[in-house]
Amino acid sequence: LTHKCALPQVFQDSDRENWKKLMMFSKQWDAMSDEVFSRLEELAAQLEDDVSETEIRNIVKLMRNTHEQIQQHNKLFDEFIEADDVDLEGLVTARRAEMGHTFLDHARIRIDTYVEDEEKRTKVINIMNRVVAILQVLDKAVENEREVQAAHAEFQKLLNVDSIAEADKMIDDLGAANKLTPALVLTAAKAYNSVKESPYTREEVKDVMMHLYFKMKATCASQQPPTIRILKHLLSMEDPLERKMGLEAAFTPGPDLTEDPEQDHLHTTPENMAAAIKFILETYRSNSKSAQLSEVASLMNPDVIERLEEIELEIEQNYKQMETQRFTEVQSFEM
Repeated sequence: LTHKCALPQVFQDSDRENWKKLMMFSKQWDAMSDEVFSRLEELAAQLEDDVSETEIRNIVKLMRNTHEQIQQHNKLFDEFIEADDVDLEGLVTARRAEMGHTFLDHARIRIDTYVEDEEKRTKVINIMNRVVAILQVLDKAVENEREVQAAHAEFQKLLNVDSIAEADKMIDDLGAANKLTPALVLTAAKAYNSVKESPYTREEVKDVMMHLYFKMKATCASQQPPTIRILKHLLSMEDPLERKMGLEAAFTPGPDLTEDPEQDHLHTTPENMAAAIKFILETYRSNSKSAQLSEVASLMNPDVIERLEEIELEIEQNYKQMETQRFTEVQSFEM
Protein backbone atom coordinates (compact mmCIF):
# COMPACT_ATOMS: atom_id res chain seq x y z
CA LEU A 1 0.00 0.00 0.00
CA THR A 2 3.02 2.30 0.24
CA HIS A 3 2.83 2.90 -3.49
CA LYS A 4 -0.90 3.62 -3.24
CA CYS A 5 -0.41 6.07 -0.41
CA ALA A 6 2.00 8.03 -2.58
CA LEU A 7 -0.62 8.47 -5.27
CA PRO A 8 -2.17 11.69 -3.88
CA GLN A 9 1.22 13.37 -4.21
CA VAL A 10 1.59 12.03 -7.76
CA PHE A 11 -1.77 13.49 -8.77
CA GLN A 12 -1.18 16.68 -6.80
CA ASP A 13 2.12 17.27 -8.58
CA SER A 14 0.60 16.57 -11.97
CA ASP A 15 -1.46 18.99 -14.04
CA ARG A 16 -5.13 18.04 -13.67
CA GLU A 17 -5.38 17.83 -17.45
CA ASN A 18 -3.06 14.83 -17.24
CA TRP A 19 -5.04 12.92 -14.62
CA LYS A 20 -7.07 11.11 -17.27
CA LYS A 21 -3.89 9.97 -18.98
CA LEU A 22 -2.43 8.74 -15.70
CA MET A 23 -5.50 6.62 -15.08
CA MET A 24 -6.18 5.49 -18.65
CA PHE A 25 -2.61 4.49 -19.48
CA SER A 26 -2.24 2.51 -16.25
CA LYS A 27 -2.95 -1.20 -16.75
CA GLN A 28 -3.62 -1.65 -13.01
CA TRP A 29 -5.77 1.40 -12.30
CA ASP A 30 -9.21 -0.17 -12.84
CA ALA A 31 -8.37 -3.12 -10.59
CA MET A 32 -6.85 -1.05 -7.79
CA SER A 33 -8.93 2.16 -7.91
CA ASP A 34 -11.52 1.18 -5.24
CA GLU A 35 -8.82 0.06 -2.84
CA VAL A 36 -6.82 3.22 -3.47
CA PHE A 37 -9.79 5.48 -2.72
CA SER A 38 -10.63 3.55 0.46
CA ARG A 39 -7.04 3.68 1.66
CA LEU A 40 -6.77 7.40 0.96
CA GLU A 41 -9.99 8.09 2.89
CA GLU A 42 -8.53 6.18 5.84
CA LEU A 43 -5.29 8.13 5.53
CA ALA A 44 -7.14 11.46 5.53
CA ALA A 45 -9.10 10.46 8.65
CA GLN A 46 -5.87 9.65 10.49
CA LEU A 47 -4.26 13.03 9.81
CA GLU A 48 -4.20 15.43 12.73
CA ASP A 49 -3.54 18.44 10.53
CA ASP A 50 -6.94 19.72 9.36
CA VAL A 51 -5.41 21.53 6.40
CA SER A 52 -3.66 18.36 5.17
CA GLU A 53 -6.78 16.28 5.75
CA THR A 54 -8.93 18.70 3.72
CA GLU A 55 -6.33 18.78 0.97
CA ILE A 56 -6.22 14.98 0.73
CA ARG A 57 -10.00 14.71 0.75
CA ASN A 58 -10.29 17.31 -2.03
CA ILE A 59 -7.75 15.45 -4.16
CA VAL A 60 -9.59 12.17 -3.59
CA LYS A 61 -12.90 13.79 -4.54
CA LEU A 62 -11.42 15.14 -7.77
CA MET A 63 -9.80 11.77 -8.49
CA ARG A 64 -13.14 10.01 -8.00
CA ASN A 65 -14.89 12.46 -10.34
CA THR A 66 -12.24 11.92 -12.99
CA HIS A 67 -12.41 8.14 -12.55
CA GLU A 68 -16.23 8.10 -12.85
CA GLN A 69 -16.13 10.28 -15.95
CA ILE A 70 -13.63 7.88 -17.54
CA GLN A 71 -15.91 4.92 -16.77
CA GLN A 72 -18.90 6.67 -18.34
CA HIS A 73 -16.97 7.66 -21.45
CA ASN A 74 -15.43 4.20 -21.75
CA LYS A 75 -18.90 2.64 -21.79
CA LEU A 76 -20.05 4.89 -24.64
CA PHE A 77 -16.74 4.53 -26.50
CA ASP A 78 -17.01 0.72 -26.34
CA GLU A 79 -20.58 0.89 -27.66
CA PHE A 80 -19.33 2.70 -30.75
CA ILE A 81 -16.42 0.32 -31.28
CA GLU A 82 -18.60 -2.79 -30.92
CA ALA A 83 -21.52 -1.47 -32.99
CA ASP A 84 -22.13 -2.56 -36.56
CA ASP A 85 -21.31 0.18 -39.06
CA VAL A 86 -24.94 0.43 -40.18
CA ASP A 87 -25.99 1.19 -36.58
CA LEU A 88 -23.59 4.08 -35.99
CA GLU A 89 -25.87 6.86 -37.28
CA GLY A 90 -28.72 5.84 -35.01
CA LEU A 91 -26.40 5.37 -32.05
CA VAL A 92 -24.73 8.78 -32.45
CA THR A 93 -28.12 10.45 -32.89
CA ALA A 94 -29.52 8.78 -29.77
CA ARG A 95 -26.44 9.46 -27.61
CA ARG A 96 -25.56 12.97 -28.82
CA ALA A 97 -26.17 14.52 -25.39
CA GLU A 98 -23.33 12.43 -23.93
CA MET A 99 -20.83 13.41 -26.62
CA GLY A 100 -19.45 16.72 -25.40
CA HIS A 101 -15.86 17.91 -25.72
CA THR A 102 -14.83 15.79 -22.71
CA PHE A 103 -15.89 12.63 -24.55
CA LEU A 104 -13.98 13.60 -27.69
CA ASP A 105 -10.89 14.35 -25.59
CA HIS A 106 -11.36 10.98 -23.92
CA ALA A 107 -11.59 9.26 -27.32
CA ARG A 108 -8.27 10.78 -28.41
CA ILE A 109 -6.54 9.51 -25.26
CA ARG A 110 -8.20 6.10 -25.57
CA ILE A 111 -6.89 5.77 -29.13
CA ASP A 112 -3.37 6.55 -27.91
CA THR A 113 -3.57 3.67 -25.42
CA TYR A 114 -3.50 1.22 -28.34
CA VAL A 115 0.08 2.18 -29.17
CA GLU A 116 1.22 -1.44 -28.89
CA ASP A 117 -1.55 -2.78 -31.15
CA GLU A 118 -1.39 -0.93 -34.45
CA GLU A 119 -4.12 -3.02 -36.09
CA LYS A 120 -6.59 -2.33 -33.28
CA ARG A 121 -5.56 1.34 -33.17
CA THR A 122 -6.22 1.74 -36.92
CA LYS A 123 -9.60 0.04 -36.61
CA VAL A 124 -10.60 2.30 -33.70
CA ILE A 125 -9.43 5.44 -35.54
CA ASN A 126 -11.54 4.50 -38.57
CA ILE A 127 -14.64 3.95 -36.45
CA MET A 128 -14.19 7.19 -34.51
CA ASN A 129 -13.67 9.11 -37.76
CA ARG A 130 -17.08 7.82 -38.83
CA VAL A 131 -18.58 8.80 -35.48
CA VAL A 132 -17.18 12.35 -35.67
CA ALA A 133 -18.33 12.75 -39.28
CA ILE A 134 -21.87 11.66 -38.32
CA LEU A 135 -21.73 14.03 -35.35
CA GLN A 136 -20.84 16.94 -37.65
CA VAL A 137 -23.72 16.14 -40.00
CA LEU A 138 -26.12 15.80 -37.05
CA ASP A 139 -25.08 19.11 -35.48
CA LYS A 140 -25.44 20.93 -38.79
CA ALA A 141 -28.85 19.34 -39.38
CA VAL A 142 -30.26 20.32 -35.98
CA GLU A 143 -29.05 23.92 -36.38
CA ASN A 144 -32.04 24.46 -38.65
CA GLU A 145 -35.12 23.92 -36.48
CA ARG A 146 -37.45 24.25 -39.44
CA GLU A 147 -35.58 21.51 -41.31
CA VAL A 148 -35.76 19.23 -38.27
CA GLN A 149 -39.52 19.75 -37.94
CA ALA A 150 -39.95 19.14 -41.67
CA ALA A 151 -37.95 15.91 -41.35
CA HIS A 152 -40.16 14.64 -38.52
CA ALA A 153 -43.29 15.51 -40.52
CA GLU A 154 -41.94 13.77 -43.64
CA PHE A 155 -40.99 10.69 -41.66
CA GLN A 156 -44.48 10.57 -40.14
CA LYS A 157 -45.92 10.59 -43.68
CA LEU A 158 -43.73 7.61 -44.55
CA LEU A 159 -45.06 5.73 -41.53
CA ASN A 160 -48.64 6.40 -42.56
CA VAL A 161 -48.47 4.97 -46.11
CA ASP A 162 -50.41 1.84 -47.01
CA SER A 163 -47.49 -0.26 -48.26
CA ILE A 164 -43.71 -0.58 -48.37
CA ALA A 165 -43.85 -0.04 -52.14
CA GLU A 166 -45.56 3.32 -51.61
CA ALA A 167 -42.94 4.30 -49.02
CA ASP A 168 -40.16 3.34 -51.43
CA LYS A 169 -41.66 5.53 -54.13
CA MET A 170 -41.92 8.46 -51.71
CA ILE A 171 -38.24 8.05 -50.79
CA ASP A 172 -37.24 7.84 -54.46
CA ASP A 173 -39.25 10.98 -55.20
CA LEU A 174 -37.62 12.80 -52.27
CA GLY A 175 -34.19 11.77 -53.54
CA ALA A 176 -34.96 12.89 -57.10
CA ALA A 177 -36.17 16.26 -55.77
CA ASN A 178 -33.04 16.60 -53.58
CA LYS A 179 -35.26 16.60 -50.49
CA LEU A 180 -33.78 13.54 -48.81
CA THR A 181 -32.06 15.70 -46.20
CA PRO A 182 -29.51 14.63 -43.57
CA ALA A 183 -32.10 15.55 -40.94
CA LEU A 184 -34.59 13.06 -42.44
CA VAL A 185 -32.01 10.25 -42.72
CA LEU A 186 -30.91 10.84 -39.12
CA THR A 187 -34.53 10.84 -37.98
CA ALA A 188 -34.95 7.43 -39.59
CA ALA A 189 -31.68 6.24 -38.05
CA LYS A 190 -32.77 7.32 -34.58
CA ALA A 191 -36.17 5.67 -34.98
CA TYR A 192 -34.60 2.41 -36.14
CA ASN A 193 -32.05 2.47 -33.31
CA SER A 194 -34.79 3.03 -30.71
CA VAL A 195 -36.85 -0.01 -31.74
CA LYS A 196 -34.37 -2.60 -33.01
CA GLU A 197 -33.35 -3.83 -29.54
CA SER A 198 -36.64 -3.16 -27.78
CA PRO A 199 -38.44 -6.25 -26.49
CA TYR A 200 -41.70 -4.26 -26.48
CA THR A 201 -41.76 -3.54 -30.22
CA ARG A 202 -43.32 -5.99 -32.67
CA GLU A 203 -40.95 -7.55 -35.20
CA GLU A 204 -42.93 -6.23 -38.15
CA VAL A 205 -42.50 -2.67 -36.83
CA LYS A 206 -38.75 -3.24 -36.50
CA ASP A 207 -38.66 -4.57 -40.06
CA VAL A 208 -40.46 -1.48 -41.40
CA MET A 209 -38.13 0.91 -39.55
CA MET A 210 -35.10 -1.01 -40.80
CA HIS A 211 -36.39 -0.98 -44.39
CA LEU A 212 -37.09 2.77 -44.38
CA TYR A 213 -33.66 3.57 -42.98
CA PHE A 214 -31.71 1.34 -45.38
CA LYS A 215 -33.80 2.49 -48.34
CA MET A 216 -32.90 6.10 -47.50
CA LYS A 217 -29.23 5.17 -47.18
CA ALA A 218 -29.24 3.41 -50.55
CA THR A 219 -31.02 6.33 -52.22
CA CYS A 220 -28.56 8.82 -50.72
CA ALA A 221 -25.63 6.71 -51.95
CA SER A 222 -27.04 6.69 -55.47
CA GLN A 223 -27.33 10.49 -55.32
CA GLN A 224 -23.62 10.97 -54.54
CA PRO A 225 -21.50 12.49 -57.29
CA PRO A 226 -20.14 9.76 -59.61
CA THR A 227 -16.55 10.82 -58.91
CA ILE A 228 -16.96 10.19 -55.16
CA ARG A 229 -18.66 6.85 -55.75
CA ILE A 230 -15.87 5.77 -58.10
CA LEU A 231 -13.21 6.97 -55.67
CA LYS A 232 -14.71 4.93 -52.83
CA HIS A 233 -14.74 1.90 -55.12
CA LEU A 234 -11.08 2.40 -56.06
CA LEU A 235 -10.03 2.83 -52.44
CA SER A 236 -11.62 -0.49 -51.55
CA MET A 237 -9.06 -2.21 -53.82
CA GLU A 238 -6.03 -3.50 -51.91
CA ASP A 239 -3.94 -4.38 -54.95
CA PRO A 240 -2.18 -1.31 -56.50
CA LEU A 241 -2.31 -2.93 -59.94
CA GLU A 242 -6.05 -3.51 -59.60
CA ARG A 243 -6.47 0.16 -58.57
CA LYS A 244 -4.46 1.28 -61.59
CA MET A 245 -6.67 -0.76 -63.92
CA GLY A 246 -9.78 0.52 -62.14
CA LEU A 247 -8.60 4.11 -62.59
CA GLU A 248 -8.11 3.56 -66.31
CA ALA A 249 -11.60 2.07 -66.55
CA ALA A 250 -13.05 5.02 -64.60
CA PHE A 251 -11.73 7.45 -67.23
CA THR A 252 -13.24 5.42 -70.08
CA PRO A 253 -16.91 6.25 -70.81
CA GLY A 254 -19.07 3.15 -71.01
CA PRO A 255 -19.75 0.03 -68.94
CA ASP A 256 -16.23 -0.36 -67.55
CA LEU A 257 -16.58 0.35 -63.82
CA THR A 258 -19.43 -0.43 -61.49
CA GLU A 259 -19.74 -0.80 -57.73
CA ASP A 260 -22.44 -3.42 -58.13
CA PRO A 261 -23.76 -5.33 -61.14
CA GLU A 262 -27.24 -3.94 -60.48
CA GLN A 263 -26.09 -0.31 -60.31
CA ASP A 264 -25.48 2.16 -63.11
CA HIS A 265 -22.07 2.15 -64.73
CA LEU A 266 -19.99 5.16 -63.76
CA HIS A 267 -17.17 7.16 -65.30
CA THR A 268 -15.46 10.49 -64.64
CA THR A 269 -12.55 12.61 -65.89
CA PRO A 270 -8.98 12.93 -64.59
CA GLU A 271 -9.68 16.58 -63.86
CA ASN A 272 -12.73 15.83 -61.68
CA MET A 273 -10.98 12.97 -59.89
CA ALA A 274 -7.89 15.09 -59.21
CA ALA A 275 -10.06 17.93 -57.84
CA ALA A 276 -11.93 15.55 -55.50
CA ILE A 277 -8.70 14.02 -54.21
CA LYS A 278 -7.14 17.46 -53.72
CA PHE A 279 -10.11 18.59 -51.63
CA ILE A 280 -10.03 15.47 -49.46
CA LEU A 281 -6.27 15.62 -48.86
CA GLU A 282 -6.25 19.36 -48.13
CA THR A 283 -9.14 18.92 -45.69
CA TYR A 284 -7.39 16.01 -44.00
CA ARG A 285 -4.08 17.88 -43.69
CA SER A 286 -5.71 21.01 -42.29
CA ASN A 287 -7.93 18.95 -39.95
CA SER A 288 -10.90 21.02 -41.08
CA LYS A 289 -14.25 20.61 -39.34
CA SER A 290 -16.15 21.68 -42.45
CA ALA A 291 -19.64 20.25 -42.85
CA GLN A 292 -18.64 19.38 -46.42
CA LEU A 293 -16.81 16.40 -44.94
CA SER A 294 -20.06 14.50 -44.63
CA GLU A 295 -20.04 13.56 -48.30
CA VAL A 296 -16.60 12.00 -48.15
CA ALA A 297 -16.50 11.06 -44.48
CA SER A 298 -15.65 7.43 -45.08
CA LEU A 299 -12.54 8.52 -46.99
CA MET A 300 -11.22 10.60 -44.11
CA ASN A 301 -9.12 8.08 -42.21
CA PRO A 302 -5.38 7.43 -42.15
CA ASP A 303 -5.82 4.01 -43.75
CA VAL A 304 -6.76 5.40 -47.14
CA ILE A 305 -4.76 8.62 -47.24
CA GLU A 306 -1.74 6.78 -48.65
CA ARG A 307 -3.91 5.24 -51.38
CA LEU A 308 -5.34 8.67 -52.20
CA GLU A 309 -1.83 10.05 -52.59
CA GLU A 310 -0.90 7.12 -54.86
CA ILE A 311 -3.96 7.73 -57.05
CA GLU A 312 -3.19 11.46 -57.14
CA LEU A 313 0.38 10.72 -58.29
CA GLU A 314 -0.88 8.26 -60.91
CA ILE A 315 -3.23 10.92 -62.36
CA GLU A 316 -0.48 13.55 -62.29
CA GLN A 317 2.02 11.32 -64.09
CA ASN A 318 -0.19 9.52 -66.60
CA TYR A 319 -3.43 11.42 -67.12
CA LYS A 320 -2.86 15.16 -66.71
CA GLN A 321 -0.68 15.17 -69.80
CA MET A 322 -3.42 13.29 -71.66
CA GLU A 323 -5.97 15.94 -70.66
CA THR A 324 -3.68 18.74 -71.82
CA GLN A 325 -3.02 16.97 -75.10
CA ARG A 326 -6.75 16.38 -75.65
CA PHE A 327 -7.48 20.07 -74.94
CA THR A 328 -4.77 21.15 -77.44
CA GLU A 329 -6.18 18.83 -80.10
CA VAL A 330 -9.68 20.29 -79.62
CA GLN A 331 -8.31 23.83 -79.89
CA SER A 332 -6.44 22.96 -83.11
CA PHE A 333 -9.59 21.36 -84.55
CA GLU A 334 -11.70 24.42 -83.70
CA MET A 335 -9.20 26.73 -85.37
